[in-house]
Amino acid sequence: MRDFERRGKALGGRGWAAGWAVLAMAPASISMALAQGDEAASYDAIAVGDQAPAPLPRRADDLAELEEVVVLGEKLGRTLAKTTSSVAITNNRAATDYGIDSVSEVIARTANASITNEGDFSLRGVSAGGAEGFGAGQPVISTYLDGVAVDQVGQSGNLLDLFDVEQVEVLRGAQSTSQGRNALAGAVVVNTREPTQDWNLVTRMRLAELNERQYAAAGGGPIGGGLAFRLAADYHADDGFVRNVTLDDPDWNRTEDLLLRGKLAWRPSFAEGFDALLTAGKSDRDGLTQPVNRIPDDADGNSRTVADNVPRDAGQTSVPISLRLRQLLGEHVELSSTTGLIRSRNHEFADYDTSTADNGSYQFDQNGRTLTQELRLNVRDWNGLTGLVGLYAGRFRYDSSNQGRDLYVQLGEVLPVPAVGDLIAARVDFDLDSKNDADNVAVFTEFDYQFTERLTLIGGLRYDREHAEIYSNYQITRADGFVVAPEQAAPLDALLAQITVPALFAFQTGGLTPGTGSGRQIKASYDALLPKIGLRYALTPEVNLFLTYVEAYRAGGGDVDTQNGDIVQYDPEYTHTVETGLRTAWFDRRLQTRGNVYYTKWTDQQVQVPNADGSALLTQNAADSTLYGVELENSLRLGAASSVYLNAGYAHARFDRYETGSNDYSGNRFAKAPEWTGSAGGVARFVDGWLRGWFGSIAYTYTGTSYTTPANTTRERGDAHGLLDLRLGYETSRVSIVAFGRNLLDDDYATYRASYVGGFGIEAGRAIAFGSPRVFGVQVDMSFE
Repeated sequence: MRDFERRGKALGGRGWAAGWAVLAMAPASISMALAQGDEAASYDAIAVGDQAPAPLPRRADDLAELEEVVVLGEKLGRTLAKTTSSVAITNNRAATDYGIDSVSEVIARTANASITNEGDFSLRGVSAGGAEGFGAGQPVISTYLDGVAVDQVGQSGNLLDLFDVEQVEVLRGAQSTSQGRNALAGAVVVNTREPTQDWNLVTRMRLAELNERQYAAAGGGPIGGGLAFRLAADYHADDGFVRNVTLDDPDWNRTEDLLLRGKLAWRPSFAEGFDALLTAGKSDRDGLTQPVNRIPDDADGNSRTVADNVPRDAGQTSVPISLRLRQLLGEHVELSSTTGLIRSRNHEFADYDTSTADNGSYQFDQNGRTLTQELRLNVRDWNGLTGLVGLYAGRFRYDSSNQGRDLYVQLGEVLPVPAVGDLIAARVDFDLDSKNDADNVAVFTEFDYQFTERLTLIGGLRYDREHAEIYSNYQITRADGFVVAPEQAAPLDALLAQITVPALFAFQTGGLTPGTGSGRQIKASYDALLPKIGLRYALTPEVNLFLTYVEAYRAGGGDVDTQNGDIVQYDPEYTHTVETGLRTAWFDRRLQTRGNVYYTKWTDQQVQVPNADGSALLTQNAADSTLYGVELENSLRLGAASSVYLNAGYAHARFDRYETGSNDYSGNRFAKAPEWTGSAGGVARFVDGWLRGWFGSIAYTYTGTSYTTPANTTRERGDAHGLLDLRLGYETSRVSIVAFGRNLLDDDYATYRASYVGGFGIEAGRAIAFGSPRVFGVQVDMSFE
């Protein structure tokens, strides 16, 4: 926002007509083009200091400037000290100092946030998939990269790796006023480094155990005519830590990632106060980061092994594009436009039952396409008012194909005739094709109005309307019957002639598949008016108290009942949150404390309930919940180049009412929701004396026990664990050499346990996944400016 003020004062309200003309026409032009294409800080920024970091390259004798950090996710340009949302910020400097490589690692070190090795993350005890961690609904945590709304498919790859990223913001709690769709539980906002008028280049090479290697470079500079560019490339690969004992493959979860990004900035001299930024990128991932091991029902599994007997193939690709246009309309007013497009694809071929049994395979393909457009008018420090008014439109397209091939199913599972069930089995193929399309429009406003020198009114309102179209086609396409013999399986032709029950008809009779060509479709529209109101009171210039009330919602949708192929519709769900907090800064802002306390009521909650015959789970509005908790974050600057931080969070997230037939989960905790989380660490640099140039960092992260399902059984949980990371190195003005260790205590913990009752080609048993083991490595960073 300093740039906003600086450009406004330089402009003085004159000469913006040419830039305004470009601004007015460009969003429509690019939106039409993209639509046609769719048819064809502190050093301790982990603790979130209200201080901006010194930019890379790092120098051992740099003195960090105590500048204010601006929160971008709320779009008002508030400083962190005046932001009422519970925000954790990690900047480029902190990510480098602590060896944080991805948004997942940022979340893991954030109070009241957690993540599993399967990529699922939670804020305040609420998983991105909802209270159960899964379901048919849209995510309740939104993710943005350079203004692009990253869909579920895009989040599953390496698109959110942090090399050459400027700032990551984790906003805990409802962000519906500013972010709108899919922000009921929070938002993650990522902004990468932008081009400048100075030439610069940064490179990185890392080698570590598990055959981990990273080679990355980023740089750019001016190219004349007010243009500047920046390019980034990041290659990262490792062999993983999971061994397939059936196929004798020690590198079962190997991955290979490539991330490319380009940025072009334009600030023409003939259009004062105008600037544009075009960003395009591509991410590719080959492999899956964390497979799940199926084990016998009475076992707890061997650490980091799997037993699949089918070779696996998996990959993910995302292509995000964004265009940001800004025009100052005087000293206090700015008009901006952000257009975003992302195309993502995910592919997976694997063992259907993930065991040694010959029970077939599956192939799962996902495709996502998202186009968004936001037009926003911001006012800053105008007669006590800082605020915005915005218009938003988005088109979201998602389709998936799930194919099971050659599954081994005993007919006793579908025909209640024990004698027949014992004698007959079938090889089965099934197809499940689905589409989930949504169009969303919204108008929104948010503002701060300073009544007095100490008291500020906080307000916001968003009207959100969404139209959804959901299509599904589920069918069993083949069921070849066989006589089950002790030593062999024989073709069933003779027996079928006697009992006159073809295997496919048996499955239809048993209610496991509708007839051929059983496509189902529903169309529905939802809307909501979402208010936000609060007060902020400055006890002193460095001590702020606040109290807010905010509402949020998640739109409804439909789920597929595989018993008959129907799509069962469900309605929106809503949250109402009261939150209070404190922001303090002492000793020239070297000691900072930030705390939030919240209380949330969640009504008409979208949860899973069994269908009529218990053969499938369907999303329905069948629960209500209460959430409350606290986040406390502290940071202390020790001298010019050293700091420590301490974060802690407690999250109570439990169902008040949740009954599913014979099961009553009322009073139980949400899935994937640890109650206690925390992180502590520090960075030390020697800027004088014989140790000049040496530095190090240490961080300890704790995540409490969580449950995999709402049943809250000890056999379905993730272990409490603490991870200790350490980095030691030497740096000059251009080169940094670091030795590091991750999970130094070699904590052997399970992130996931689940039980399966069995059926339809899968035997009863359990599944388990383990976290990453201890890893040592070295890293070399170089920078030239």
